[in-house]
Amino acid sequence: MQEMSQAGAKVLNAQAVQFAKNSQIAIYARSTFHPGKETVIRQLPLEIPKGVKAVVHEKEIIRVVLQSNNINEDFEWLLKFLEDKQVQIKELNLIASENDNNKSKLSFIISPNNIYELDNTKNKLTGKFGSKIEFDQNFGAVSLIGEGLNRDNSILLETINILKNNEIKIWGITTTSFRISLLVQKELLEQCIKICHKRWIEELVEFPA
Repeated sequence: MQEMSQAGAKVLNAQAVQFAKNSQIAIYARSTFHPGKETVIRQLPLEIPKGVKAVVHEKEIIRVVLQSNNINEDFEWLLKFLEDKQVQIKELNLIASENDNNKSKLSFIISPNNIYELDNTKNKLTGKFGSKIEFDQNFGAVSLIGEGLNRDNSILLETINILKNNEIKIWGITTTSFRISLLVQKELLEQCIKICHKRWIEELVEFPA
């Protein structure tokens, strides 16, 4: 549930789930429209089998890319600026270069719906970094949520192959123990969601623990 929330699903607040996890509190999420149905959120036991339990997506995202020959100083300034603006970043990736002739590259995702005065924030970043920073709103994110998704590469490899066979290019991949997130072009997002949902949810695919 926490991974779903962080990946864009309109469920429980991710910080609330983390607090409950730290406090060993079980959360009972009940439906307003279907009395008697509920989802119990608690620490998963070790015997839970590996498999995808949900496919969620986030359509309105901005991919920010900063290239710099002075990445340490620029990175520190950027983090402090975003902290002051209360802008939450996700999928942070830094590729540093030891060669002064090659720029280091920093990329991350932000959700525009959660940013106050987005245009003002973008203008200030552009004023600071100029052409070194880029904002790309042409992508959407699809996330597979489940237990043990990265114990091996089978789920990720099959998903890559399925999307490749459907001519959907993946522009970025991020993984955690409970999530595989894929960055795809926004116009292909709905197709990508349907393909992943059909394969991993409708076909009820599970793997041995």
